[in-house]
This record gives sequence, structure tokens and C-alpha cells, in this order.
Amino acid sequence: MLLVAHIDTFAMESKKLIKTLKNILRKQRVTYFDVANALHLSEASVKRMFSKQDMSVSRIDKILKLVSLDFSDLVTVAESETVMISCLSEEQEKELVSDTTLLLVAIAIRNRLSIDEIVDTYAISREKCLLQLRRIEKQGLIELRPDERIKLLMSPQFAWIKDGYIERFFRENTLSELFNSRFDGPGETFVVAHGMLSRKSNQRIQELSQRLVSEYYALYEEDSKVPMAERFGTTMVFAMRPLELSLFKNLRRDGKTKNF
Repeated sequence: MLLVAHIDTFAMESKKLIKTLKNILRKQRVTYFDVANALHLSEASVKRMFSKQDMSVSRIDKILKLVSLDFSDLVTVAESETVMISCLSEEQEKELVSDTTLLLVAIAIRNRLSIDEIVDTYAISREKCLLQLRRIEKQGLIELRPDERIKLLMSPQFAWIKDGYIERFFRENTLSELFNSRFDGPGETFVVAHGMLSRKSNQRIQELSQRLVSEYYALYEEDSKVPMAERFGTTMVFAMRPLELSLFKNLRRDGKTKNF
């Protein structure tokens, strides 16, 4: 017996589920003729249903019995076949930064905000928000469901292009605001460490920094389940490079800094 939740899932993703069902039947070597017999229909009618991707839940349930699966199994397989995006193209990133509202909505959904939370938090109408979400959906980052729920299609390894449009945007627009602070408020910290390290120690610090970034994003994913009211935007910058301040470099006898 199918659960109501399964019917809701079918209403939202019927085309994807029917496509997955067709793939399962093909792998199990179940023919249109076999399906027609199970449904007491003509083979032509079955082909037409699959072609139009128009099929009732009860009929799908009967077809699944041919391969000893239930609706939950079908949903699981369909989810596993969903293509997750790990990065955008340069043109896609360029489109995002060309429209501040579009970029804001993209970042908001990456932070797991719902449509209601976006329009309640920012001066964006629901119509404008939906318009931007459809643009983001065309980029493959989300799936906007009929009930206006948002399904993220970003993989856990999703990242902006190194030195791409998004990174440059934040470098140009964020750093000045970030450092315009005494860093003595709640949730703020500022640390500068300077000294002479060996190549081995430098590499060790870089490895530790990657572990810190990984921990940051692990907490970011964990906190995505926390209510919006209990979360706040948090920016962390870690930068390290071989550097000797020019006022010290100018005092060197040879005027040259030792290369890394």
C-alpha cells in the first residue's frame, strides 16, 4: 500500500520517477509486453504512457511488482541518479555577479534559506525571487519543485572557480568591509602571525589551514539544519605567503628578499 508521502513525491517529480522506472525495467529486461500484461493494457498504450511520462501512482506500483521493488526503492534510485553540480562555468559565474539580486538569492539558497525566509529577510518580492530561482535552476544548481520547495543540486565538493568571477567579486567587495573593524565584538577575532619558517613548517601550516577550512564547511553543513533566526553570516579569511615588509626589505644590504 502506498503512503501519502509517496503520492506527494510523485506529484513533484513524476517525470523523473517514470524515467528512472523505464531505466530499471530496461536493466531487468522487462519488456513493454510484460508491462502491458500486468496492467491489462495494449502494448501501444504502455508505450504511449512512457513516451508522454504520464502514469498514475497505482500503475507505477503494479509495474514495480514486476521487478520486486516498491515506491520507496524507486525514489531512492531516482535520487541516486540525480546529477550534482561541483562547479559552474565562467559564463554562469559571470551571470551571477552581473545581477546583485540574483547573486543574493543564489547565496541564500546555498545557505538553505527557503523562499519564505528569503522574501521575509530581504526586500525582494516573491515574484522576483521565483524569477531569480528559475534562472538559477537553468544553471543546474537547484530543482524548483511545484510546491515551491527548493532542492539543492550542489555536490558537497561544490566550489567557485579559483580566481573566477565570484571569488574576484568577494575579494573586491568583501575585504574592505571585513577589515573595517576592531575585531573586539561578539563572534569576532583577528590574529596576525609573522616570523621566519622553514619550507617544511610553511607546508605544515598550509595543511593545518586546509583542515580548518574543512572543519568550517563541516559545521556549515551541520548548521544548515539550524533555524534561520539562530544563524548569522560569518566570513573567515586565511591568507599566507612568503612576505617581507617593504620597509624592512629596503634595509637589506643587497635589497633582495630570499625566495621561497
